[in-house]
Amino acid sequence: MNILKYRNLKKFQRLIYILFIISTNLSRAKTEVIIIGSIHKPTKKYTSEVLAKILFQLKPHLILVELDSSYFDEDWNLKKLYGGLEETAVLDVKKQFDIKIRPFDIEGRVKFYIEKNFFELEKELFATLEELYTNKKLSSETAFLYGYISDFFKIRESFYSEMPLEVFNSISFDILNERGRYFVNESIKKIIDKTVSLKKFKDYWRSENDFWEKRNNVMAKNIQKYVHDFPDRRIVVIVGVEHRSYLKGLLSPEQNGYVLKEYWEILKSESSDTIFKSKQ
Repeated sequence: MNILKYRNLKKFQRLIYILFIISTNLSRAKTEVIIIGSIHKPTKKYTSEVLAKILFQLKPHLILVELDSSYFDEDWNLKKLYGGLEETAVLDVKKQFDIKIRPFDIEGRVKFYIEKNFFELEKELFATLEELYTNKKLSSETAFLYGYISDFFKIRESFYSEMPLEVFNSISFDILNERGRYFVNESIKKIIDKTVSLKKFKDYWRSENDFWEKRNNVMAKNIQKYVHDFPDRRIVVIVGVEHRSYLKGLLSPEQNGYVLKEYWEILKSESSDTIFKSKQ
């Protein structure tokens, strides 16, 4: 009798496992889109090796990288290597199994930055802000705002350097990051408007924010295009962590033919599947 019960239990376990596999396959009838926010530079807990391991475990069919098509040849091989953390991880994984790599950033991004003297103006603006703040040449209101901006940047950098990738790919951090960016953008705009010596940065700051919004919209549309081109596949999007919440916000309302998933949820789920299967 005990043997019969044991056999029935084993049959039941197998049935549950089969049903689980069927339901999992049905849930994958849509393309999976996994947005991984990266900080573009190695830290104590985040390196190209960490990212490569995650990508290897996910085994995506397609990886989208934060570049435009000028970095690729006609066969979609990277022709211009920029030496970034993400590039190193993606190419390491590509050596181990067949994946496709595609760009999804706005075309002409680098050209825009060069023509607008973007990075030089950014550096000059924040150097000028720091000088005015240090020498107490800002009004009490604008000094108060810049003090909070400075603190926010320091806390965020400390956060990036100390926390693992899963933390700054969490919903809580998405909210914090999006609200923080909004505060910084609006505060700097207000400081520029109220400070005569900063008036020359007004057009730069407006174009920076306009281009940021335009980039996010274009990147979201490009992701949707790849969803159409690669149906019923797993697509991993690697993007700067500040873009992550915006892309999720633009993609979440539609999810027509795709489903947004978190990389850490998938890894935990598939790890549990493996353990369950090993016990059969």
